[in-house]
Amino acid sequence: MYIIYLYIDAFAPLRSLRHVDFFNNSLLIPAFLGFNGNVPPLLPATVNQIGLGSFRIIQQIPYALITQSVTSINLSGNVYMKLTLTLFHSSLSALTTLVMENCGISAIGLNAFNNLDKLLYLYLGKNPITTISPNVFPRSLNLLSLFQEPASQNSGSGRSQMPLLNFNLTGMSALTWLDMNLVNV
Repeated sequence: MYIIYLYIDAFAPLRSLRHVDFFNNSLLIPAFLGFNGNVPPLLPATVNQIGLGSFRIIQQIPYALITQSVTSINLSGNVYMKLTLTLFHSSLSALTTLVMENCGISAIGLNAFNNLDKLLYLYLGKNPITTISPNVFPRSLNLLSLFQEPASQNSGSGRSQMPLLNFNLTGMSALTWLDMNLVNV
């Protein structure tokens, strides 16, 4: 069964809803992004976690779906080649957890996370990141995950084949967990 449309008031009766996960429902993209006159459903103000993984979204975030109470978003499995300031705007200012694993991210541009001052947990694993701009991560971060998949067995090293350039953690005194498994620095 596939869901291809949700009415604007589809979630109205769910006044205690805290977490909604739309993982792998790419047929909902037109509704969530407002394409073709579609209006995204309104989520209750109680929702603070949204899962939008494997939607096949390219360089967009369905902001119309996100309320100011949302503190956690999982965008894993979508396509974001480069993270820039224009991707994350101020409506995400309450965000404390951002998961963007396996998104094809190769570069993190200067000021990419400027509007995410409250971000505590950032998961960027399984991305072919080669360049991270200096001082790009929010100083509020407690956890930063950049782990990589093991390289193919033929390479022998077991390390990522993509070197991470310009890696700098200056000013990140709140960081308590840094996951760099198999990262080639």
